[in-house]
Amino acid sequence: MKPRLLATDSDPLLLGIYRSYFPRFGFDVATAGDGLHCVRLLREFAPDALILGFELLWGGGDGVLSCFREERRIQLIPVILTSNGLNPAGAGLHLAPPVVTLLEKPFRLRDLRESVEAGLRGSMVRHGLRATATGLEHDADDGLIANQSAFHSVSDPQELPHV
Repeated sequence: MKPRLLATDSDPLLLGIYRSYFPRFGFDVATAGDGLHCVRLLREFAPDALILGFELLWGGGDGVLSCFREERRIQLIPVILTSNGLNPAGAGLHLAPPVVTLLEKPFRLRDLRESVEAGLRGSMVRHGLRATATGLEHDADDGLIANQSAFHSVSDPQELPHV
């Protein structure tokens, strides 16, 4: 069974990059461009991991994370928090469960994928599941995720610079 990934951001181009990138590594991906849609997909799509854009419209990353305190079923989902440089710690968000990683843009797609995979492995350990071959180990070279203003100059994810 493919790991289910919910990826969120307010930038539609970045969501397109997530939709084309993560399936190449065995993920079933759903995306949301705002906090309300994200909360709905957390319930309906039942992801195994969440990439959460802190600056998400309609609720923001902090609003989505508040749902984690209220709904036990989603409390176990590892969260990779991304930010455009705003300080999530200033909003009271710290690197504590469910947040397993904080990535500030720009970041490499490989770093994001590795954070998702580490969150999934940690989630398996926390749930007492035995780590088996999950198809999550990859060596492909990945491009750079640029800051939000640079996303609009990239028309094709293949055009992302390789570093």
